[in-house]
Amino acid sequence: MLNTVSDLLQVLLDKEKELLKNQDISHPGIIGEMYEGLAKDILNKALFKGLNLSVKDGFVRDADGNLSKQIDCMIVEGDGKQIPNTDHYIYDFENVVAILESKKNLFSKEISDAYDNIISFTERFTPSVKMNVQYNDLVQPFQEITKKAFPCNKEELQKLDEISQFIYHHLVIMYAMPLRIIFGYYGFKTENALRDGYYKYLTQHLQEKGYGPNSMPDLIICDNASIIKINQQPFQIQSLDDGFFTLFTTGTRNPLYYLLMMLWYKLQFKYNLSPQIWDFDSYSTEQMKIYMVTKLTKGKVNGVPTTGWAYNYIPMSDEELENIPQEEEWAPFLISKEAFIVAMLFRQTDRIEDITNIGISIDKFDDIISELIKTKLFIIDGKSLICNAKSLVLFVHNENNYICDNNDGDLNIWLRRHQIM
Repeated sequence: MLNTVSDLLQVLLDKEKELLKNQDISHPGIIGEMYEGLAKDILNKALFKGLNLSVKDGFVRDADGNLSKQIDCMIVEGDGKQIPNTDHYIYDFENVVAILESKKNLFSKEISDAYDNIISFTERFTPSVKMNVQYNDLVQPFQEITKKAFPCNKEELQKLDEISQFIYHHLVIMYAMPLRIIFGYYGFKTENALRDGYYKYLTQHLQEKGYGPNSMPDLIICDNASIIKINQQPFQIQSLDDGFFTLFTTGTRNPLYYLLMMLWYKLQFKYNLSPQIWDFDSYSTEQMKIYMVTKLTKGKVNGVPTTGWAYNYIPMSDEELENIPQEEEWAPFLISKEAFIVAMLFRQTDRIEDITNIGISIDKFDDIISELIKTKLFIIDGKSLICNAKSLVLFVHNENNYICDNNDGDLNIWLRRHQIM
């Protein structure tokens, strides 16, 4: 369903773009309204019926009554306050599902203009119980980044080191935040030009308030290229070397695919929608082109200790970008018999307190633990080995030992495709 709807919307978008481009109108305000209207139309067609959702433009109001700058498109819940004698509305922050800033041409200036509006929106954010954060969804990314067990209460959180506490709050805010999207119909000509352009823009502002990971857009679309924030909704954060983890990737597949995937994921958990909204029959793993990574670091500003974000840009040539496939078939991990036996211990628990006491021979210990860690399904926290999978499955087929997280039903599709069930 996801692929079908995104393809249909892309066909519609292409036709409407061509129609608008051929209009003999030069007034910038009218041109802007035409493209904003097209964005609203696309978003309206992407929403599920019966959820009391609509697409408006106007302003977002925080708990103190302060208003954001004017937002081009807002996906909102319920009835807002209509501004008299206009088609503009005011909505409370907690009733906003997503915002979209629309630009006919997206270059550095337009990124800056859209970003200013997004920051004015982000500043309205105050965590609320109405945000309905599902903390179980934060366990995997927290443990993946920090290599520590997820804190189950406030007391456990306060016992963690400062960096781990920052990561915890970062994930909570990122989960609860409405989607923020910059949508450019034209602009940077290539994927690499978009990568370079956004990076140069960020380097001019990284010391300013409002340019931490939680303030950055979730998706930037420029014609057929996209910058995708790895915000765990639905693209999973991956830890890298030296404490860095993925922040942004890029792609050139249908940009409406990314928009729908992020939007529908948020709607699924907000309204407890059926998993059938996803196109499971053609499921594959996204091959994301890594773009920017980040980590928390400690330092000093004017002699005062501080904690802040460090960023690394991962440059790629046009050839490298073109040679990375957009997707590959999902598959379970193939592991050794020894690692399989250790993993079997997690059928009844998600944590072994002291991994040195389970009878692994010293000469094989490091290799077995390393093999399990490479699957990204386990982490080591001190002497503890922790399972980081939501639905761990182990099975043997043709004398091969397999392991995976089947939380999304990926294994069922793989088994059918290989005629194993």
